Amino acid sequence: MFCKCPDPSLWQALESEFSCLQTIAQSPPSSSIRAPKPTGLVSRTETGKLVGILEDNIPHAPDKASTLQAIAEEISAILELRRKR
Repeated sequence: MFCKCPDPSLWQALESEFSCLQTIAQSPPSSSIRAPKPTGLVSRTETGKLVGILEDNIPHAPDKASTLQAIAEEISAILELRRKR
């Protein structure tokens, strides 16, 4: 897990990222999408003000999708599976 705590001027971008990650995590093909899973929001104990988001980390797999060609092949395979359904 890791926590992102940006400068206050970037909070809107962080909210957008958290929303997108939630959408990905709740989508049916979420297991085939390599994206961090949103775990929660981080707030200050004293004020209750939100200061960051907590996400599950994605370990780097150099043998999978490490090049643009490998990414293109992976996307093609996913699209082919979807066409067959």
